Amino acid sequence: MSGPNYYNQTLEPVVASYDSFGNFLGLYGANGQVVTIVGAGGASLTGPQTLTNTAITPRTITTTANTATYSINSSTTDIFKITGQSTPITGITVTGTPVEGQFLLIELTATGVIAFAPGSSFGAGQSPLPTTTYGTSVLYSGYIYNSASGLWLCMFGPIAKGTLALSANSATPAVDTDIYNNVEITGQSVAITSFSSGLTGTPTVGSTLTWNVTGTTAIAFTPGSSYENSTITFPTTSVSTNKISIGCIWNSVTSKWRVVAVA
Repeated sequence: MSGPNYYNQTLEPVVASYDSFGNFLGLYGANGQVVTIVGAGGASLTGPQTLTNTAITPRTITTTANTATYSINSSTTDIFKITGQSTPITGITVTGTPVEGQFLLIELTATGVIAFAPGSSFGAGQSPLPTTTYGTSVLYSGYIYNSASGLWLCMFGPIAKGTLALSANSATPAVDTDIYNNVEITGQSVAITSFSSGLTGTPTVGSTLTWNVTGTTAIAFTPGSSYENSTITFPTTSVSTNKISIGCIWNSVTSKWRVVAVA
């Protein structure tokens, strides 16, 4: 049985009742509550009840409004889908009467990289709040309602980052590490004088960044101040026309990208 997912109900196990001839009499909760099926896939529940081993269909709202602000009614919405967004989002207001532990998923698909500010209804939880989209990739962010703070706390934000293919021959390649964690540069014929000055973003513990550079010949590298060596050092040059890959992990203690692999 499936139906709307109303979080403000305490539910009991639902059982089917039959007479001695095997005729179906109805559905009842453990404490005798009557469960009435209404329409296709809907259920009307009387009194406190629990549904066990039962799939509950999320209440999904989809919009293509392309506005800077949105409003979500938490009493009628579990998943809020925004598609075709090209306007930066400056705030989302959540209305309704949520309860402790209620879940809300925002699914955002943009036409490119745009700013995304959830707004004052939200706060950082186990994950920081998202700040931007990943180009045209779908951005999922999940929130749990915390009644003590009155905020929807972010439990997971941007999950997967993308690959940035840069045009060759910038001496200071620009990368937003909040959006991209893998960089591909091909056909480089001039020295890269800084892998640092073009970096933006706010990396966190465990953030990764990989540079992949293919030159037309051996190319000189200068890492810049954003990097530190481990037992692996940042290379000072590429090797002929071979691709070189430089893997880094963010060190929150020193606020530097720590070089952990070169291949």
